[in-house]
Amino acid sequence: MNKWFLGLALAAIASSAIADVDVTIPKQRVVCESKQSIATFIKRKGVANKVKLPAGCKALDVKRRAEVIKRYSKLGYLEVKLNTGNRVYVDKDAIRRG
Repeated sequence: MNKWFLGLALAAIASSAIADVDVTIPKQRVVCESKQSIATFIKRKGVANKVKLPAGCKALDVKRRAEVIKRYSKLGYLEVKLNTGNRVYVDKDAIRRG
């Protein structure tokens, strides 16, 4: 019985890891080149969302496919690798799975 639960738990973990690998970033979402700039953006996000972006941040013109590299859950952002090869930081609310 314990082996069954262990197998079920491992399957759940493996499937959740696979689902998080490929994500889509919709257009008009903000991506930043450094941790410092994404942290500044997240602090100001509620006040002035895209009025004046921090240095190193930009709003996307088209949607982008990306792969999650690292999660910073407590800080509210992710490090992703775009299909173009660039590594950027994005707000965790700005991504869509799939």
